[in-house]
Order: sequence, then C-alpha cells, then structure tokens
Amino acid sequence: MVSTLMENLLFAQDPPAQGQEQPFGGMAPFVFMTATIMIMFYFMLVRPNQKRERDRKSMIATLRKNDHVVTVGGIKGVVANVKPEDDEVVLRIDEATGAKMRVVLSSIARVVAGEANDTSEKKDS
Repeated sequence: MVSTLMENLLFAQDPPAQGQEQPFGGMAPFVFMTATIMIMFYFMLVRPNQKRERDRKSMIATLRKNDHVVTVGGIKGVVANVKPEDDEVVLRIDEATGAKMRVVLSSIARVVAGEANDTSEKKDS
C-alpha cells in the first residue's frame, strides 16, 4: 500500500507506451547541456591559459641583453647574457659590485620597462 502510494507520488505520469516519444526527447537535453558546459569550460579556463602561455614564451624568446627583468622569486636584475641553448640567463643584480646570477629562462616572471626602472632609482638617490 505504502509503496503503491509512493510510486503514484513519484511517477505522476504514466510512462510513455512503446512507439511514443519521451517528453523531452530522451538524451538530447543531457547531451546539449554537457556540450554547453564543455564549451564554457574551454572558453573560461583552457583558452586564457593557452594565451598566457603563448605570451610568456614570446616574452622569453625576445629577451635581450640590458632588459630589466624580475624573477619569480622577486629578484630584480638586468640581463647580461642569454643562453637559450643552455636554458639559462645571466643577470646583473648589483651595479656597484658587479654581482651576477645565473637563472633558468623559466624563472623570468616579467620584463620591466628600462626607463621606468632607471628613473625610479634616480629619485631614490
């Protein structure tokens, strides 16, 4: 009795007879929603990461001597030498002592505008 009542409440409509079409087209809404979510996932997560990575590779490829850079560790320096075959960059980190540091190319976080960096140092002096 209870199970029959529960079935009547849960399944208010009779199941479609053989040969009749299901109310919402069967699997079509599920496939449509899944495809929509996958497209949104691509445009919101995958594509921006690809663009960011492409920009980063371009920045590293165009790295030249005397560029002012900041490493991922926060160290500021001036590029003294770029060795792409060794995956290495030599940075001058102190002008007074001539201290240099070797880092891998992937540790360069960004290139800073040279003139902006020089003017800020002159203001501090």
